[in-house]
Amino acid sequence: MDEPRTVGGRVASLVSMISRQKPASKRLHQLRRRIYADMLRRNMPSITGEQALARISRPKAPAPRVTAEAIAVLRRQGLAALIYGSWARGTPGQASDLDVLELVANNPKPYSKGYVNVTQYTAAHLREMASRGSPFIAHLIVEGQIISDDRCKLVAALEVFQFPDDYCGYLRELGAAGLALHLATLADFAEYGLGLARAGMYLIRTAAYIRNIERGRLVFDMSAVARHLALPTLNRALALRIKDPQYAYSDLAVLAEGLRELAPYPAVHAASVEALAVELSADMPHAAALLASVLAHDAVLDYAALPIGPI
Repeated sequence: MDEPRTVGGRVASLVSMISRQKPASKRLHQLRRRIYADMLRRNMPSITGEQALARISRPKAPAPRVTAEAIAVLRRQGLAALIYGSWARGTPGQASDLDVLELVANNPKPYSKGYVNVTQYTAAHLREMASRGSPFIAHLIVEGQIISDDRCKLVAALEVFQFPDDYCGYLRELGAAGLALHLATLADFAEYGLGLARAGMYLIRTAAYIRNIERGRLVFDMSAVARHLALPTLNRALALRIKDPQYAYSDLAVLAEGLRELAPYPAVHAASVEALAVELSADMPHAAALLASVLAHDAVLDYAALPIGPI
């Protein structure tokens, strides 16, 4: 008799928690409608408000089991949380991780348990990214499913989002960081090759999302993005994900080629990855921070430490 009461109590607790998130979820849906309308008007000036709203995708809520598993992993210091990625949009594969964003007051650090990966952010960092039109924030708004935000602190940070006039600055930094893929030697690969390859994959994915947004598509399923962009070099680069963590030195050239079609390579004088990180630190903080993380032998990138969010 004790076990059913325990299970029943857990179910009741989960139902109660979901019910408390209705105000935040409603605000997130309203925000989703707003940025869809804003983007479509930017790309299609003649579109009406009703036509814009008709194009809004409605992500499917994860199964209660998935939500419960995410909640079970979250730590006590969290202020709010949402699920994003393939589980949030209802398209997980057999090997898909469950991506969770957790709002914390300070000292954000990523952690994981089983297939649940948690990325922590402060409200201040999310607001900063939102104000700059970060593709990561757009991703959270479009596909995010709130599982805990009783005081609407998370959704309030996301509501600052506005599209930039253009994404040229973002793409310039992504291309600048990508030069490391060209400059890396075999000795560099032996020392921090995994971090470099994962950084390259991050750069390509981020650039692809931006190019898709520029075409008027708020889509964050990478398979769909690749189909829309129809770039063979992008497809070859993305196919390397199945090799993680067993990348080869030759894979860096494939990643570099894929990125080159998406983000411009600025002129630099650096002749090594280390020199490139130093040169970029003056006016490209995102690119420099990403390379600094790689040079610190961080095979798992701490996205919360980067000025621009992780896509």
